[in-house]
Amino acid sequence: MKKNYLIFSMLAGMLITFTGYSQSYSAYGTTPSNDNYNYIDNSNDTMYYTFNSLSNGAYEDAILTIDGNGYFQPGSSYNIYGPGSVLVGNFTRADFNTCGNFTTTVTIPLADINTYGTSVIFKFVKQGNVYPYCNANRLRAKLQYNYCTTGVPTQQAYFAFTTDSLFCQSEGPFNLAGIPAGGSFYGNGISGNVLDVSALPSGIHTVTYRFTEATGCYTEDSTTFMIIENPIDQSFTVCENTVPVLNTGNIATVYASNESLSSLIGSGTNVTLNPITSSPTEIFSAVVSSPFYYQINSLDTTNHQIIDHDPITGDDRGGIAVTANYVYIVGDDATGRFDLDLQNGIDLPIRDGIFTDLAQLKLYTLYSTTSPFVPDSDNFDYFTMNALRSLNEDLSYGNEIILLSQPITIGTADQALILAGYNELIVGTANGNYDFYHISILNGLVTPMGQHDLEVQGSENWADWGMSGFDGTNRHGYFRDSNDSLVDYNFSVDTTITILSISDFSDMASFIAHPINHRFYGHYEGSTTTFGGNNESLFYFQISDTASRLAATAANYGCPTKITFTFNSIDLGADTTVCSEDGLYIIPGGFGYNSYTWNGVNNNFNSYAVQTSGEVVLSVVDEANCTLTDSVNVTITACTNGITELLGEASMQAYPVPNNGTFQVSFNAFASEAQMSIVDTQGKHIENRVVKQGETTVDLNLNVQPGIYFVRLVSETETLQRAISIQ
Repeated sequence: MKKNYLIFSMLAGMLITFTGYSQSYSAYGTTPSNDNYNYIDNSNDTMYYTFNSLSNGAYEDAILTIDGNGYFQPGSSYNIYGPGSVLVGNFTRADFNTCGNFTTTVTIPLADINTYGTSVIFKFVKQGNVYPYCNANRLRAKLQYNYCTTGVPTQQAYFAFTTDSLFCQSEGPFNLAGIPAGGSFYGNGISGNVLDVSALPSGIHTVTYRFTEATGCYTEDSTTFMIIENPIDQSFTVCENTVPVLNTGNIATVYASNESLSSLIGSGTNVTLNPITSSPTEIFSAVVSSPFYYQINSLDTTNHQIIDHDPITGDDRGGIAVTANYVYIVGDDATGRFDLDLQNGIDLPIRDGIFTDLAQLKLYTLYSTTSPFVPDSDNFDYFTMNALRSLNEDLSYGNEIILLSQPITIGTADQALILAGYNELIVGTANGNYDFYHISILNGLVTPMGQHDLEVQGSENWADWGMSGFDGTNRHGYFRDSNDSLVDYNFSVDTTITILSISDFSDMASFIAHPINHRFYGHYEGSTTTFGGNNESLFYFQISDTASRLAATAANYGCPTKITFTFNSIDLGADTTVCSEDGLYIIPGGFGYNSYTWNGVNNNFNSYAVQTSGEVVLSVVDEANCTLTDSVNVTITACTNGITELLGEASMQAYPVPNNGTFQVSFNAFASEAQMSIVDTQGKHIENRVVKQGETTVDLNLNVQPGIYFVRLVSETETLQRAISIQ
């Protein structure tokens, strides 16, 4: 099926160690003091790192990782020398004026590694000064490379296919290929070179390609892929020729007549289908993951509305969200829920990670599947989220848990940033140089956006709330900065545009725009000269903004949901001729309908006894309140052939027919005792009698529902049966 993003990670050369010929060397170098760290003086001292138990057979360059602390002066650096005082590399600490940790790497060619023998000493010679202003001025070094014990391989293993690594459970199977050909694939859902994702659970999975050379040395290439759980299929019983109107509440939904979603019917929140003329009729729907264009154009503050939410929530904490009917603001005592006019407030549970998917107007919270499950108001100990979880309108937890493709650690004593958007969320993890992540709410795909230096206003919670946007090329963030302005920040080019500059905005640091009524909801503490307010002010302005889903392609449709429409029908069979000697001809009308009307009489019988020739018309009402109709012509005639075979049944008569449950059955005397039973059309026994030898009549008085019943007489030598109609 169609996937949403291309996230295939081709990890050529990054090998996983297994028991076998392909090995990994990884060790910290020892120092003369038998410590991994060499401590730096403020003189031009030289540091030595010894690596033992080396192995020849390296088939890729080695990586020397240097990490530590140190206050470097401008122009200071280290030269690194190997055996014979050969310069193998150098490094300079870029942020020389801080004391924090740092890490850098130097590449050692594999040809050099294979000449070192079983040990090597790397010499670090300092260039310039490093002053001991930090608590610990020190460095350590770690050497890592891969090798084979049986010889150097001539080529490494690679995946030879390029495909999406975001799969629906309904997709596949897929043929895998590797270079060089002839290797083996390993991982869940793999048989030979075929990957079958249908039997795998949703989440992250790994596949590995291993190629073994004639020397016995093997190399591997591994990658990960993500499986999205298919939405639950839906089925509806409708009336024939019904014209369904589908409403998902998500304007990003598309509908198609085929599972590949190539034959589109329509898109949006309300789609009218063609009449349902065949049963079953299947269509397929999916949510489009193509980005939404969103832009805040301007705000009109002249007709603002403000309430004090303190009596319901207590002191503010900062979180804010909206749905189709409500706006939510998080406080220290509760989350306040108000209608869109900021009236009829009630208190609900505190949800510090609350946000809105604006495409669905649906509530979610940042979530972890392990304790703690949600962030708290301070978040001093950080919070690692690995999922998003839906919230109901009363803020109870919903059933939807969206697992993330990678965990994100957020929140410190500084401000994180929560930017809600259309089918997306952008999260900034700390104040100043934020690490930003884009999250697809549709499938949990996390895309790192790098570091960006932002100046946000800051609130009493651990995070600020704003909005995310997209201009067709670049992603944007809308938030309150520390210069009393609402700003539009372009993540791609690191530029900021002021949308609204208001000096009298108190500590306003949380807001959200409603996509239906185009109101800008926000919070600040106390009162301002411009807008007024009280202790904890919740307000709205009118906003001019633009939102639209960008043109979708087949490549960014999500996993499909199958929607099946069926309608019921009745079939009385073909026109028929029956023998009058058979007695009543019974037409079954089927079971489970709400009502039965035979020839215009609504008697609710599920079968009908034909007594005279003519057309029989049945109308029923099913569980979908649909009226179903069919007819059959029945001709009753005296048979000229086969009368002898019918005499057995003709020898038993019931009178009167129809009757109200009181009737007499007459028959020829039996030579021995016989059994009489009354059964309904479903075979259920209503009453049993013993017929004595020589007896020719039995009087019956049945207390039963109207319908068709059968009288059976069974003796040692024959069986007789007669249908009766009780009304």
